[in-house]
Amino acid sequence: MHQDQFTATGPANTGSGFPRAAFSNNNQSNQAPQDFEHGVNVQGKVCGVYGESVTRSEGREPPVDGVGVQGVGEVFGVIGEGGRGIAGVLGIHNRNGVGVAGTVMRGATGVIGASFDSLTRPHSNILELPSSADGVGIGVWGASGSGDGVRGTSSSGDGVAGQSDASDKSGVFGLNNGAGPGVTGASESGDGVAGVTSVDNKSGVFGFNKGAGPGVTGASVEGDGVFGVTNLLGKSGVAGLNDSGTGVFGHSKVATGVHGDSVTGVGAVGSSQTNSGVRGQTLATGKSGVFGENTGKPNQTVAGLGLSTEVFGVTGRANAAGGVGVSGQSANGTGVSGKGGTYGARLEGGRAPLRLVPSDIEGPPRSGRHQTGEFFVDAQGSLFYCSENGTPGKWKRVQLVDA
Repeated sequence: MHQDQFTATGPANTGSGFPRAAFSNNNQSNQAPQDFEHGVNVQGKVCGVYGESVTRSEGREPPVDGVGVQGVGEVFGVIGEGGRGIAGVLGIHNRNGVGVAGTVMRGATGVIGASFDSLTRPHSNILELPSSADGVGIGVWGASGSGDGVRGTSSSGDGVAGQSDASDKSGVFGLNNGAGPGVTGASESGDGVAGVTSVDNKSGVFGFNKGAGPGVTGASVEGDGVFGVTNLLGKSGVAGLNDSGTGVFGHSKVATGVHGDSVTGVGAVGSSQTNSGVRGQTLATGKSGVFGENTGKPNQTVAGLGLSTEVFGVTGRANAAGGVGVSGQSANGTGVSGKGGTYGARLEGGRAPLRLVPSDIEGPPRSGRHQTGEFFVDAQGSLFYCSENGTPGKWKRVQLVDA
């Protein structure tokens, strides 16, 4: 043995420093020795300090060069315990490197951060990868001035994965005390944020605002602000619910506030149990509260829709007995399409302003209740007028002369 090397061969003597330790200073009183500033201060070409709790079958060397401390153990390689400080282990790197790095192989976890209620026997708490812990502290804490507090990257897995078993907590929680978002998601080739759930009546993505702002806002430079998709019959791509106000609201300064489009179905449907199914309102003169337009042509075959023999701008239908297909009312204006006056309806057309569809019977109606003011055209093209209420009412033939 060289004179500058020291080897402890044992057996341990009870009077030599710390009992059962190969190398130690004489500090059995647990008081810091006044003559030493460092307990151990050594340098090595490959490893500064190498320690293990059991003998390994392979060579007792660190796996890489340039190691400050190498610890090998059956349970833990290195344990650091803090007293007055906040950390059990402190890693420092002042050359744009990493303070603490955890690397593993074969699918293991690089770094574990866990908060436990008791650390009387710490090795018994995390002999295996903990699925949860019983403490109230923070498992992993990351902080930075202008950089990321915590960053996770992966080539084929999740960059950061969070999990919670509590019904009132989030798997991942983001908080911003400034004016920025609590959570931001970005992608160069996929969705910025994706939310998935398999639970009925729950949302894939849920937004909540405690103030007066919107719960969820979507914005796009060249696409739709919010886009919803479903292939289930009876469900909507986008659904809005409000028990005391408007369910869905659309607003535009220059274009359509709400637009509905369908290939073979109805473009827009409105329904109500106790009120109007669809209501339109405008403040502009010369415009209608409700406007219907059909840009098709008679006898035109539309792809996938068959032959169109007639086109209608507005159609009204009532299925109940005594129901009215279209009703126009006005106090100081026109009830059904038109301009000015106090008419219930104003009609005009390029071919004729009004057409009454002939019946398939000859003569006036002979059954059903009818009211004064009704007009009726029979199969022969004769015009009849109901002059008295009744079943079938009192009818008079309108005398027509050749034009």
